[in-house]
Amino acid sequence: MPMLHMGLAKLSEESGELQLVLGKLQQTIGKMLQYPELQTAGPPHQHPDGTNLRECMQVEMGDVMAALDFVRGKLELDHTAILDRWQAKLKLFNQWDNEP
Repeated sequence: MPMLHMGLAKLSEESGELQLVLGKLQQTIGKMLQYPELQTAGPPHQHPDGTNLRECMQVEMGDVMAALDFVRGKLELDHTAILDRWQAKLKLFNQWDNEP
């Protein structure tokens, strides 16, 4: 299998693993909303099954970022255009975070 196909397959796999962690995060937030006694001062990092969501997110995000960069290189995509879009989206997300 050509390296690009392997890279695209890896990107798909890693994105799926990140989705699993995001699902556990959603479950945790849902439980916190249902049961105020579970609420803490900070963001939820522990899933009820004992999974450390912070550690899982770091690992899976790193894997997705590596797969994205590999595919970007193989397809010779414009890195500057990607970074410009990334900056624009990050600015928008930060604006949302600062809204009342």
